[in-house]
Amino acid sequence: MAFHSRWWARGAVSLTILIANCFSARAAGGASRSISLSPTSISFGSVTVNAAGGTQTVAISNTGNAAVALSGISVTGDFTQTNNCGSSLSKSSQCTVSLVFKTTTPGSRTGTLTITDNAAGSPHIVALSGSGLAVPQLSFSSSNLSFGAQNVGSTSTPQTLSLSNSGTTSLAVNNIAISGDFTQTNTCAPTLAVRASCTISVTFKPTVGGTATGSISVTDNAPGSPHTVLLAGNGIVVTAGSSISGVWANEGGDKVTTDELRASNHTENLTGKVNNRAWDGTTISLSGARNEVLSFNLVLEAATSTASNVSVRFDSLTGDNGFSITGKPVTGDGVFDWTSRQIELFYTRYVEIKGLSFFGYFKGDERQIPVRFQAASHQWADRPDHNKLYPDALVPLELVNTFTINAGTNQSVWADVYVPKSAPPGVYTGSVLVSEGGVVTRTIPVKLTVSPVVRKYSVGQSRGVESIG
Repeated sequence: MAFHSRWWARGAVSLTILIANCFSARAAGGASRSISLSPTSISFGSVTVNAAGGTQTVAISNTGNAAVALSGISVTGDFTQTNNCGSSLSKSSQCTVSLVFKTTTPGSRTGTLTITDNAAGSPHIVALSGSGLAVPQLSFSSSNLSFGAQNVGSTSTPQTLSLSNSGTTSLAVNNIAISGDFTQTNTCAPTLAVRASCTISVTFKPTVGGTATGSISVTDNAPGSPHTVLLAGNGIVVTAGSSISGVWANEGGDKVTTDELRASNHTENLTGKVNNRAWDGTTISLSGARNEVLSFNLVLEAATSTASNVSVRFDSLTGDNGFSITGKPVTGDGVFDWTSRQIELFYTRYVEIKGLSFFGYFKGDERQIPVRFQAASHQWADRPDHNKLYPDALVPLELVNTFTINAGTNQSVWADVYVPKSAPPGVYTGSVLVSEGGVVTRTIPVKLTVSPVVRKYSVGQSRGVESIG
């Protein structure tokens, strides 16, 4: 049989193309890409509005015989997702998508999880659903109220507490109860609308001396009911005839002017509070290392009547190990010899502040001025603490055996406590005794916590290295 050359050439080309196409189809048919999702739909059920529901997961499995490229994983609606899938899924492997439902809207909510890839049937969809449950949510402006020291039988200045409904439906306030030496009045209606609030006013009237505790308990229809606020105060037994209305202490950094009656009136100034790291309303608390001097400032207030012939004693601190840190009576030049005693007391004298330092502050920027002297007008008379008496010189208390505190003022007594190197670590306790006319009217506990650290000082150093001794 004879073939024409042109026909043979054209037939050969066609045959080559046919064979190539066959090999190409076989290669494509050999690489099967497919994935499966489990589950294919998820219901989160009812979830409180603005609260996240429990996490649910979707497993993505490569069920084909070739790697699958994952180009995107996304969700719609009130759902969020995280995953460990990466950009591809190898043959017979699996990855996980974690889903969370959180809605701000009550009622039925829907969405989808979409996986975009190069497997058959892409994109792959998982249906998501959930329901937002409207509930009330009770919140307080504070979780506790502290009234500090209050004379037994007297009523404190009221403290207020805000009760709010931050939920998505009305709050039913069924009952407000209070316990201990505390009383309350409130403006709360039986039903509190969404985003509404009411006020609870609390007072403290101690019946006995010492620490007093109580609580406010609100019974309602919000999750977690009953809701409570802790209350605390300190009953102070005042000896009959005492004119000292308030006692408290600080570490000395808060400068107390003579007209301040913070403990008596339960007030604060611009820079300080009655309760602080040195005073919890009952006890003076100190902590430090051995070979270190610790200090506190005792404030005695006479709010309504003059306190006469006042004296203060602070003799010793004794550890649970039996070791004592002591002061001792001195006379004459002995008041200036701090090496012979470990506890020293000083009477505070005051100076009237009549203006600001020209070199320190007159630069037109109020931010550099202490907050108690700031005024937008830059005028001295507008500054909160203008012409007030600030603590200044400290005089050994032995030189002021007794003193007077005028009505409407206070008097500070400074204490230095030197912790000897030989003092064993531990807790030391003692008392400051305040007398009026020779009669002890106040006994103030003092607690000192001594650490194992020993301060080491050398000539030319204000503070040296520390070691454990």
